Amino acid sequence: EVYRRLVEKGWQFIIFVKKGTAEVAQYKGIQIVSIPTIKIKFLETPIYCLFSFFWLITHRSKRDTIVHLHTIGCGIILPLLKFVGYKVVSPHYGPDYVRVKWNFIERAVLKLCERFIVFLSDEVFCIATWVKQYVEQKYNRAVVCTPNGLFLRARTLTKIYLKKFLLEHYKYFLSVGSLTPEKGFLDIVLAFNKLEKNNGWKLLLVVLPEYRNKKYAQKVLNEAKKNKDIVIIENPQQEMLNELFSNAGTFISASSYESAPTYLITAIRYNIPTIATSVEANIVVGKEYPYYYPQGNIFALIYLL
Repeated sequence: EVYRRLVEKGWQFIIFVKKGTAEVAQYKGIQIVSIPTIKIKFLETPIYCLFSFFWLITHRSKRDTIVHLHTIGCGIILPLLKFVGYKVVSPHYGPDYVRVKWNFIERAVLKLCERFIVFLSDEVFCIATWVKQYVEQKYNRAVVCTPNGLFLRARTLTKIYLKKFLLEHYKYFLSVGSLTPEKGFLDIVLAFNKLEKNNGWKLLLVVLPEYRNKKYAQKVLNEAKKNKDIVIIENPQQEMLNELFSNAGTFISASSYESAPTYLITAIRYNIPTIATSVEANIVVGKEYPYYYPQGNIFALIYLL
């Protein structure tokens, strides 16, 4: 949205995406470049960043180009960008290395990338005051706080996917995320299964095509099989997500950690009721919007449901 608005003011934007994630070469004036990579957990991001760097130095002059890194992990390419002479603007979404999915080596690499981001970027910005305080206290560097924007989105009127998955308008709980412990899908399923009556409501879990914890995913799937009113959809397209958000009765975020609660913000944009854990990133979205409960407290979640 920010890029689209800046394009209207005369700026040019190039977005590097991993090959297979975008079907178009241009979107609303924004050039999209698909970069090949290897679907191996430890190599995917470094190779994607390296190939993006090679494309950049062969197509764009450093004099009129500003590089915007979108994640802490992409900070691994920052020393090369600065060595060549590009100006770099980087976000900091919080200490990503605390996520359960990372092992010791991955956490060490992410901590190194964080230092690259903080000390080598020409400008660092964050999306929440708690992240700003974290960076400034830990690294003694001033950062800019730019919270995520929020505007209400018109609901789509189609019911194609509701009919396909036997869902009723405004009568299902919706949660979107990856099958990893920090997203809390198991808590949601356990709470829903303990409801004495669901009054015809269903639970819809939309699983994103990202990294999944196999043991945790199996626990979620085994528990979900116990209830015919739980629906799981994997690898959704944007059109499907628009319809599912437009018709949801309530959105649930059970995360134990969030850097940028994208789908909670999306739910608020659709103006639907929301239930969220009281982690810092969820709270700063706006206290007047979600019903909050302590992370991991299934009984509190049952009460809110």
